[in-house]
Amino acid sequence: MRIHPKDLKLGDSFYESYYGVNAYMIVIKEPTHIDGKWEWTAMNENGEEVEYLITDGYEHYGPSIYSEPAYTRIPR
Repeated sequence: MRIHPKDLKLGDSFYESYYGVNAYMIVIKEPTHIDGKWEWTAMNENGEEVEYLITDGYEHYGPSIYSEPAYTRIPR
């Protein structure tokens, strides 16, 4: 299920899914909404910080964030 940044809180986890990859992320700085822009920071499983930005009206250009992985992997 797709997530809106307004629903994210500090410590929440989500998946950023792109090109067949599901990146597991944890919110480390709560989203803020200023001048039509949602901004927040999350950390991946390797401890790397990622800064996010989603602009109102242009959500389709921003990151795709979900409550569960958007892609599945078929075992060999």
